[in-house]
Amino acid sequence: MPVWRELAHENTECREGELGRKQQIRCAIYTRKSTEDGLEQEFNSLDAQREAGEALIASQKHEGWVTLPDHYDDGGFSGGNAERPGLHRLLNDIKSSVIDCVVVYKVDRLSRSLLDFARIMGTFEERNVSFVSVTQQFNTSHSMGRLTERPVREDQDHVWNDAVVLSRAETARPP
Repeated sequence: MPVWRELAHENTECREGELGRKQQIRCAIYTRKSTEDGLEQEFNSLDAQREAGEALIASQKHEGWVTLPDHYDDGGFSGGNAERPGLHRLLNDIKSSVIDCVVVYKVDRLSRSLLDFARIMGTFEERNVSFVSVTQQFNTSHSMGRLTERPVREDQDHVWNDAVVLSRAETARPP
């Protein structure tokens, strides 16, 4: 296990520590590009997304935010499903309590599927992991951001339930 991961496991609290000092908030940056076009360039879209994420995290240094060194990149993968190696590594590290906050350039970098997005956000919520978009007003690291995230998840539940009902109705129709 890399040294930074060992240190990260020692510091799972991401709010206030002893004597009221803010502890580190370990931030992972997730990047995705649907096609492989341009990924061979020295500086590509994934690099630009990461750079924007690093700048956001640096702007929150006074709050204890630090960028984790691992890259969670999915170049050439669609956001329409969750079968992406970088996303799998990110979720595994979240489950291992290595990450406190996930930063993306845009919300759709994480997922273009409402169902997958809701599932991923459920995992974040279970593990007390914040989610922040660089370019959109989506930030669950504070109470107002968590308030806006809930209706998205509730809408997803309704969409999912409606899809199940319609699917059952279709299969129940006589030929």
